[in-house]
Amino acid sequence: MSNQPLFAPYRMGDLDLPNRIVMAPLTRMRAHPHDHVPTALQAEYYAQRASAGLIIAEATAISPEGFGWADTVSPFPLSLQRHADREREDGP
Repeated sequence: MSNQPLFAPYRMGDLDLPNRIVMAPLTRMRAHPHDHVPTALQAEYYAQRASAGLIIAEATAISPEGFGWADTVSPFPLSLQRHADREREDGP
């Protein structure tokens, strides 16, 4: 078992993480119900947590017919752009 501090940088495979804090995937159900695009509230939620070493993204549908939860994010990459933009703005 390692004695390295929780907030020390860490290399995990090809990833250089700023710390050892990992946020588990949580389905927040904050996407728009009509197009499954993340809402501003959902983008804010992840931006507030952007200092975590690694964020594992929440559930997405495997197809337009395959949504397992209401108001979850679309499987199409463009719908995730709002998250990426906010995390780049607010990240470490």
